Amino acid sequence: MSIKYSNTDNWSAVPAGDELTQLRSYLETRNVSPGRAEASVHPVEKHSVSFDGKGNQVTQNLAPQSVSVQQLRPGHVIIPGVGETTVEAARAAGLLPPGFNQAGFDPSSKAAPATAQQTQQQNNTSAKSDEIVMPEAVKAADNALANIGEIIGQDAVNNAVWLAAETGEAPTELPSDIPLEVVDHIVAGAVAQADAVLKATGANVALLDEMLSASEARQARTATVTRDDQALQKLGREALGRLEVMPSRSPAEFAEWISTLPKDERKALSQDQNGNWAITVPGRPTMSWGAAVRAGIVRVEKGR
Repeated sequence: MSIKYSNTDNWSAVPAGDELTQLRSYLETRNVSPGRAEASVHPVEKHSVSFDGKGNQVTQNLAPQSVSVQQLRPGHVIIPGVGETTVEAARAAGLLPPGFNQAGFDPSSKAAPATAQQTQQQNNTSAKSDEIVMPEAVKAADNALANIGEIIGQDAVNNAVWLAAETGEAPTELPSDIPLEVVDHIVAGAVAQADAVLKATGANVALLDEMLSASEARQARTATVTRDDQALQKLGREALGRLEVMPSRSPAEFAEWISTLPKDERKALSQDQNGNWAITVPGRPTMSWGAAVRAGIVRVEKGR
């Protein structure tokens, strides 16, 4: 097992200095959601007093409530407890959720209603962007399973696949007319399929192997076989969350875990006097461990 420190393109303009230090410090103490604008309501005390025909006093509020909205400058975002900062700084400190996209708003513009054709085009574009692209290894594995099914029967193939999902062990014996190397191709296809599904969460199969319990790993294998992408992605997010808090939740396990890293990767890690871990990647600002995990800088991979 090794950790890959990714030098991703979306970190090409990360701000440094006091602003980033403030954001990183805040990240370690609170888990917040970014906002785009803050609205406040101010009641204005203004009433009218009159009497009805029976002599009863009637009080009416004559002033409506006033609402003020704080508009954001382009490229900025509001972080609760921190205030307004740039999107780049917030993303660098790991304060923005994956896939965050600041929607622009121009109060002077008036958009025309979308036509039926435009709506359909938007729906088609959205469907394509959400579609998971499977590697060629997945197709090769499916073809191999189909070919084996023609030899030993589809029921026998299904039973073998479910047994592998249950135990986590691939078959070691096959009929003489089926080469054992086929199993390796099928396993590689299953891993490639799971990695493709997990990509949206920032996790991968190697991370699940390290972070999930035996029961959860079995659930992940079952979700892969049944192609339950949502269930698999949920487990991926759980695994990523455990990696994020591993230094503080399981310090002894974390120390043992990083002791297996290659020397050059281990040098990127540092620990301050308070026991907090940080990562320094060439060309990037020093990041806390949790922020680096969320940003995708830290990725668990099988030994390279």
